[in-house]
Amino acid sequence: MRRIDGPADPERCQSITAVGQCGNKVVPNTNFCENHGGCRAEYEQKQKSLRIYRLQQYQERVSELSDHAKAKTLREELGILRILLETVVNDCNGDNKVLLMNSSKISDLVVKIEKVTSSCQRLEFRLGDTLDKTKVIQFADEMVEIISKYITDPKALSAISEELVNSLESLSPLNE
Repeated sequence: MRRIDGPADPERCQSITAVGQCGNKVVPNTNFCENHGGCRAEYEQKQKSLRIYRLQQYQERVSELSDHAKAKTLREELGILRILLETVVNDCNGDNKVLLMNSSKISDLVVKIEKVTSSCQRLEFRLGDTLDKTKVIQFADEMVEIISKYITDPKALSAISEELVNSLESLSPLNE
């Protein structure tokens, strides 16, 4: 610890003690000596620099991920949750006691799956990644028109059109 040269030393610690102003020299770039928090200021400055550095790293990583096309979907997270649920249920081996013991874990996973599914659907709707029934039927009509340019047999066109309609009707979300 360095002591001051005299009472008017410009590097004198600004802390006031029971006997008066501290007689030690300040830690560089602070107003206090090591005993009165000068090192603390240096430590806090290093911590602040470290936080800024980490924040910059996280921002770069978020930027990388947000530009990736798959980052705009929650399907992978939903798949992971479903695999976890399946694993927990399979680990019960049909034993009702084990199933009962894992019921809170199972119900928690079910709730999480429901939330991620809802979020995924909202996200896909906002991004325009979903087709409603009208758009699908319109697309099927356009497909028949394109095919009719190359196939002139009316029976074949009718069969193709009928198969497309049957295929669309078999899709469960469109049967509302």
